[in-house]
Amino acid sequence: MVLLIRRSGKRDHSRRELDVIDALINSCPSRPAEFFVYASGRVAAKLFYWGEKETMDTVLFFWRRRLEGAHLLRPKVVVSGTSVRYDGEEAAARVRSLFVAHACDLLKGESVKRCEQRIGEITAEIKKVSAELGGRNRLKDYEELYAKRTQLQTEEEHLRKKMEEFRAAMRCILRHLGEPLEEVGAEKEAAFELLKFAGGRDWGCIHSVTVRECRRLDENLPIYACRRQILRNIVANQIGRKRK
Repeated sequence: MVLLIRRSGKRDHSRRELDVIDALINSCPSRPAEFFVYASGRVAAKLFYWGEKETMDTVLFFWRRRLEGAHLLRPKVVVSGTSVRYDGEEAAARVRSLFVAHACDLLKGESVKRCEQRIGEITAEIKKVSAELGGRNRLKDYEELYAKRTQLQTEEEHLRKKMEEFRAAMRCILRHLGEPLEEVGAEKEAAFELLKFAGGRDWGCIHSVTVRECRRLDENLPIYACRRQILRNIVANQIGRKRK
């Protein structure tokens, strides 16, 4: 049996949400023998399967759809009876592969491309303004051009730092997923843990962190661009106090 777990079970859920769950179940490659959808409680649905392959395919399907942004449910397998076989380690390995591929895709995804495109536009504009500054200008025009270039340089630096923070976060996630440091380019960051995860691999937590990092890349939060430096300063201060 596969349970679909909500993040919260404190209220009745809308008809639209229940329809989404129904649609997801009906689009599942392995159709359940029967299923039930619940309007309230932590358990959103129960899907009944008799075979290991169908059960595992369903778990992978719901995690894949969650990574695609279709829902926020957490699939959980409940094995009832000793005759039913389910290889949890194999399932975890396959889910891990999904998350690794997703993190790698995000490193070259649309948000990153938009950021890179904007950096390219700003770089070109800085070159243009710098060329104008090299010519003969009235003092007022020179001051305006200089201020414009400074503003552009500040924006460019902010975007580059945001990109660095996002990439560092994705590398940290890949490290937590067990990817070798040399493959994710995180050797230099191995001594500094940007994102902290509890023991084991909580797939729902990992996904939530991934969504948060994507949102922060898209948002214009100045503090995100210097997060690692702030955290390093905090850690350094804590170490300094302990040594005193």
